[in-house]
Amino acid sequence: MARAKVSLLAVKKKRLELPISKKPRFESLGDGLSLGYRRNQGAGTWVSRKADGKGGSSQKVIGFADDYEDADGMRVLSWAQAQATAFAGASERGQGSASRLSVREAIERYQGRSPAQRRRSGQRRAPAPAPPRPSSRQDIDRLAFGRASVVAR
Repeated sequence: MARAKVSLLAVKKKRLELPISKKPRFESLGDGLSLGYRRNQGAGTWVSRKADGKGGSSQKVIGFADDYEDADGMRVLSWAQAQATAFAGASERGQGSASRLSVREAIERYQGRSPAQRRRSGQRRAPAPAPPRPSSRQDIDRLAFGRASVVAR
């Protein structure tokens, strides 16, 4: 039976062993959302990062870590509270799983569009180009000779 991965950032003792850094250390929460911890000289900070789907991302500091103080759920957050805050912040910004469409909603939106809008969105392919037509008797003979040589082999 596989064991669940324990996050390095979830354990206070492990977080305090990290070196002081200007850049946060991130761990994925799934769906383009990550939670980061930045170790400071004092208490560390929790940072939420959300991918925009175009190769970029946005970051937001969501609170202090419970390195030296007990978590109060507002200013000082534990790992679990920081996760919950990151998920809540992403869905408030319309970026979390709450903004996803169900299959039914997607079909209803698609069916509500006109045929012209459907064509513009790439649902229909352009017809394949026609093969070149011979323009002279020489071209016709050349094509016929080429076919005859293939058949004779």
